[in-house]
Amino acid sequence: MARSYDTLILGAGAAGMMAAIEAGKRGRRVLVVDHAKSPGEKIRISGGGRCNFTNVNATAKLAGERFISANPKFAVSALSRYTPQAFIELVKRYGIAFHEKTLGQLFCDGSAVQIINLLTSEIGKAGVTLELGAEIEAVEKADGGFRVRLSSGEADAQSLIVATGGK
Repeated sequence: MARSYDTLILGAGAAGMMAAIEAGKRGRRVLVVDHAKSPGEKIRISGGGRCNFTNVNATAKLAGERFISANPKFAVSALSRYTPQAFIELVKRYGIAFHEKTLGQLFCDGSAVQIINLLTSEIGKAGVTLELGAEIEAVEKADGGFRVRLSSGEADAQSLIVATGGK
């Protein structure tokens, strides 16, 4: 029998973890699945290990000019709902020191692992289930949502977010 969730997220990188946190805060039962043994591997190595975690210039006001999408209003909508400043405040609450580099890019003063720890802590607070080391074998549209066959068994969800990265 398949496990049941409101939202199933494929990928435990930055996008997958942020989606999970926000869905969990809204009371959704969320499962995040990744084949890797650790979450946020690209975060850990980005920016020379210091992680470019946001850009102060990524604003809804400028989104229409700077982001290309089939839905031109998507970036405006997304950046209106969750701003770079909101993430900066979260980083500050965790006591993570950072600095601004070129063109509004913010980097950790210390290790990017601090951002991964922040995200996994927030996942826990939001009641999200994180399943690592699970291979995605199949994804199917099913009645009322989706069914995903994993190396660890099947999971059903009303909503599916694919945040598996470039490959």
